[in-house]
Amino acid sequence: MAILGKIRERSLFLIIVIALALFSFVIGDVFTSGGFGSSNNSIGEINGENISREEFVKLVDQIKSQQGNRGSQMQNVNAAWNNLISQKIYKTQLEKSGIAIGEKDIWDEIIKQYSNSPQFKNEAGLFDEDQFKDYVANINDAKEDDQQSKQAWLRWRQYEDNIKNNLELRTYNNLITAGLGATLKEGERHFIANNTKLDLEYVYVPFTSISDSTVTVTDDEIKAYVKSHPNNFKAEASRDVSFVRFDIVATAEDKDIIRKELSDIINDKEEYSSAAKSNVKITGFKNTDNVEDFFRNRTSDTPLNNAFLTKSKINQAIADTLFNLNIGDVYGPYKENNFLKITKLIAVKQMPDSVRARHILIPFLGTTNDPAITQNEAEAKKMADSLLIVVKKDMSKFADLAKTLSSDKGSGAKGGDLDWFTYERMVPEFRDFTFENKVG
Repeated sequence: MAILGKIRERSLFLIIVIALALFSFVIGDVFTSGGFGSSNNSIGEINGENISREEFVKLVDQIKSQQGNRGSQMQNVNAAWNNLISQKIYKTQLEKSGIAIGEKDIWDEIIKQYSNSPQFKNEAGLFDEDQFKDYVANINDAKEDDQQSKQAWLRWRQYEDNIKNNLELRTYNNLITAGLGATLKEGERHFIANNTKLDLEYVYVPFTSISDSTVTVTDDEIKAYVKSHPNNFKAEASRDVSFVRFDIVATAEDKDIIRKELSDIINDKEEYSSAAKSNVKITGFKNTDNVEDFFRNRTSDTPLNNAFLTKSKINQAIADTLFNLNIGDVYGPYKENNFLKITKLIAVKQMPDSVRARHILIPFLGTTNDPAITQNEAEAKKMADSLLIVVKKDMSKFADLAKTLSSDKGSGAKGGDLDWFTYERMVPEFRDFTFENKVG
């Protein structure tokens, strides 16, 4: 391992990587095209309840906001639909059960989760509920100050809603569990069966010792036995079902339309603007300076990939073609994994195959389920900025600070050391910083 470490530290081996923006577009958008019967506001039905277009779009947007660019449009839509199924089915059962969760129940559960937080303990080391109430009130009072404070309040309200939902589900599931428990009579029979003992003698005569030819069983005896043991011969009801399956697949005409749409956005074009009352220039994919904005303003079934990729990470059928492009060139449309895509070469860079780094991870509300974490994003950033000042003055303090303050206990125990890692392992922001900066 020591030899390997020296090789990594002194290696001059660099690999050429390509930054690619991969796009795949599908014809139409269920939310904007108005296809499939736009006059009907319902996009589906769950347990007899119609799901409105507005309700579904709102939930998709929420999931999209939470996921950022990590999930495709189709993944966000599927996640939203699955969430709705769970919500609606549970909602029906909760209404039938009569379960009601009050504000006091929610507050008591919140107190339980925050009771061990050192931030809200008094001089005696006990949880101070009044201090905690002031903390919540401050979040509420500051919600109109700026966008960050508003988001902090929205996260808190979402936290309260999650607490309520969890309490409802927990209560309902506890009722189900209690209903599935054994009765006192069943427990009594179980005790007798397992604890009653007899002192007896018996003679064992196996059925196999009796010849079948010596025994005659009549149809009437069989019928009588079946009649006296009906539970042993019950058959579950079955049905013969005939159905027709329609696979939703793109026709040759659909593919031609999508291919044309992709081709149309590659180069610049002019379109008439009713606002300007003249033709205006629409920048194409080839000439855009902001790929992320270009991507954001169009519908894609795959997320933007603006990371550097080695040749081995690219589809081998097109890898040679992409590596022979000049910066700014666009390749496509081409088909890959049932998608039609266009690809633009943005940059070429040389970098090592792996790097080594240390970090101190500072969490805040909304990034972890740990109830002990009570600081908001601004407070976490303030703490991180303070740590940065300290370690810049004295780098030797980094390891001790990581051990005591980092929420990543695994690396924290090693002074924040993450060991060697490859380009693809880390989140984009951390990956770009570690691979594109100098040592130290």
